Formats: sequence, structure tokens, C-alpha cells
Amino acid sequence: MKNLLISFISVFIFMTVSVGQAQIYGGGCQPTGDDTNYSAIAEFVTAGVYGGIPEITNIKATLNPGDNIQQAIDNGEAGVVYLNNGDYNIYEPIYLKSNVILRGQSKDGVKLKSIMYATGTKVNTLGIGADVSYAGIEDLTIEYAGATDIEPFVRNSLDGGYCAECFTNDPYGRDSLYVRLIFIGGDNNWVDNCNLIKSGTDPIYITGSASHNTIRRTLVDHSYNKGGDGNGYIDIRGFHNLITACTVRRIRHFTIQQGAMYNVVINNQIEVDVNFHNGDGGYNLIEGNTLLRPSWHAWTNFATGGLVYGHQPPGPNNYILNNTTYDYKDGISKFSDPDVIYTFLTYGSPTPT
Repeated sequence: MKNLLISFISVFIFMTVSVGQAQIYGGGCQPTGDDTNYSAIAEFVTAGVYGGIPEITNIKATLNPGDNIQQAIDNGEAGVVYLNNGDYNIYEPIYLKSNVILRGQSKDGVKLKSIMYATGTKVNTLGIGADVSYAGIEDLTIEYAGATDIEPFVRNSLDGGYCAECFTNDPYGRDSLYVRLIFIGGDNNWVDNCNLIKSGTDPIYITGSASHNTIRRTLVDHSYNKGGDGNGYIDIRGFHNLITACTVRRIRHFTIQQGAMYNVVINNQIEVDVNFHNGDGGYNLIEGNTLLRPSWHAWTNFATGGLVYGHQPPGPNNYILNNTTYDYKDGISKFSDPDVIYTFLTYGSPTPT
């Protein structure tokens, strides 16, 4: 019953807001009724870190610019590696370990400047590996600084006409900018209250084996490589991951793909397309977001890849509802009728169920 899904997920939205900073508590509510068409509801309410992002107060190390961040992460046991305000130059990937949180004194005051170069094969600025659980990145800015002499091609407003140069690989002929900002594997890890600025390529990549990770209250803005071959994406794979209270702009796609299932994207502002790009597993939820398509962006608010590009079609039973949208290119609102559930039946645009 469609009304069951709509009424239940309205409660779901209320809970995510009311429990504090858009935090979902795994297992905190259960669906009513027995409609097997919407059995995924029981999965949606477990998205993100089990029990919500924990408050960790134990400081294991306090650092200043120039100190060795990786060494502080590796030394000792659980706790917070606390970064005092300042600029921290990152010359090689940093990897967190389980139960260690990298936390800045303030989001705008701590800047991790990624001064790395990569040609062809992508490298990561901050990584959370497949065997890592309950690691977090909090209250800091990560900015790609390997190309300080150039700026990403971009339009600074939502209007202004199509911008072909905004969607190129190797801008200005640079082929060494294939640097991600954050790589997430494992389970029950999080990014909270961060700025991810001017990624060399993907600002966030969540792997196909990752589950129950949370991206919350984070700004993603700009990418250099935004052309083909999977660059300039928020790339969501895996299972039961939660993206909430974030702002995303001036990248290529917000993608859900490669077997992704039971992921929840809720209460964000997204100024690029949400793209079921290549063979997601279905049963993903997109709800309660503000979705704005810039006039210079080639893809509409909700989109898929295409057979002509070798992409697999979207999976079944992806639910799109209660979003507020506007398409600055076409001058209309799409896929935002209240109390209508949209889904993908094949490539192209979503349709009402």
C-alpha cells in the first residue's frame, strides 16, 4: 500500500530530525503492517551507524600543523586525534584505524591540504579501510591543493546556460589530479561536519563492501576532473549507508551504483543530479531533499546511465518521494509531486508507481 510507505517514512523523517542533528538510531522504529511491497522500510530505518554517531570524548593525541597525523593515529588505542586550528599539508594518504576519530578544533579553522599527485590510478587523501569500524572524521576541511595555480572550471550560479568546459577530464591539460578526498570501506564509520573542497576527482567514494556508514552535515563543493571514466562523483556503493543534512554542489554526479542497496539519502541540498548510474541493487531511498539542477548541468534532477555507454539499468524498487526540486535549465519542477512515489523502470527518468 503506497499510503503505508508515505505515512511511515514521514515518521522516519520526523525521527531523523528530532533525535538530534539528523541522526538515525538503528532499530529505533519498526514498520507497521505487513505489505511485502515495502518490506525495505525495515532496512531503511537501520541505515547509517548503528545507534547513531557516538560522542567520543577521550583525546589520545593533540596535534599542531607539522605533526605526524598517521603516527598519532597508529600509536596507542582508541580515542580522538585532535587537530588544533591551522593548515596541515598532506603529502601521502592517511588511513584511520578502528575506534579512532580524527577531529578538528573547528571545521573552518583546520584545513587538511592534500598536496598529492596521481596520474590515471586514483589515490586517497583520507582512507578508511575494509577492516575498519567506528572510525570518524569530524569538524575539519579537506581541500585538494595540488593545483593551486588553477581553479576548477565552474559556474558560480545555478543559472547561466550549459557549460561544456565544466565537465572535462584533465583540465588545463593536467593529468595528475586523480586524487580523492575521502575513501570509505568497512562498517559503522562516519564523516560529520566537514568541508570537502576542490577534489582532484571524487570527493567521496563508499566502496561496494561498505555498510552502515554515515555522511552528515558536510559540504561538498567543486571538483577538477568531472568528465567521463567515473570522475567527480559522490560515489555511493555498498549497503545501509546514510547521507543526511549535507550540501553538494559543482561536481559531476551524486551516484548510487554497482550493487548499492538500502542506502538512504535524506534531508540534503543537492545541486547536481542524483544518478542511478550503473547497476545498483535497488531498494534505495531518496527522500526529503532539496534538489536543484543548474542550467549548465547536462543531467536532470534524477537520472541513470545509459545502455549506449555500457551501463547496467537501475535496480528495482528505488523509492524517490517528498523531494523539492527545480530544474534551472528547463525552468520547471520535476518529480516532486507530494505523496507520489517515483521509481525507475528502466534507463532515463523516474516514473510514478
